Amino acid sequence: EYQEALKCFSSVSVCDPNYTWAVYESSLCYGQLGDNETAYEKCKEAYDLDKEDAAVIAFLGNLLDELGRTREAIEFFKVNIQKKPYNANLLYNLAVCYLNNDQPIEAEEVLLREIRIRPFHASSHLALAKANFAMGRIAQSYLAYNMAILMSPDVSYLTEFEEAVTGENDTLS
Repeated sequence: EYQEALKCFSSVSVCDPNYTWAVYESSLCYGQLGDNETAYEKCKEAYDLDKEDAAVIAFLGNLLDELGRTREAIEFFKVNIQKKPYNANLLYNLAVCYLNNDQPIEAEEVLLREIRIRPFHASSHLALAKANFAMGRIAQSYLAYNMAILMSPDVSYLTEFEEAVTGENDTLS
């Protein structure tokens, strides 16, 4: 259905007030199709048209990270968080970039700030568990992991934690 959606989005005129939204949505479609380069180009276009849309900012930063431009993604998120300091989604995505860049101390700092804003976001607690584990803090990692499981008792969290901690998956599913 993504190809069908792309046809629809490409028919939106540049003069249409929904054009930026259509460009952003097309970037999401390309991302789902695995074409991150085109997704990035489309998302960058949407960002150039509306630098205040937090969803566009988050996806553009994530695409930079996916494309191996993690350092650039970190700087991009930091600049935009200055404009939107209480946007939990931007903070979370910055922390994920820090984790991907092997910077667990910075990730922990950002995650603690994000968790104060959005305390029941299970993925934030899972990311905090990963950051603590990377720093050798097993007890803190286990506590953060348990918070994630309590909030979202999904087997995928069990699997993610096991893989982060042991490098393998023992969960019975």
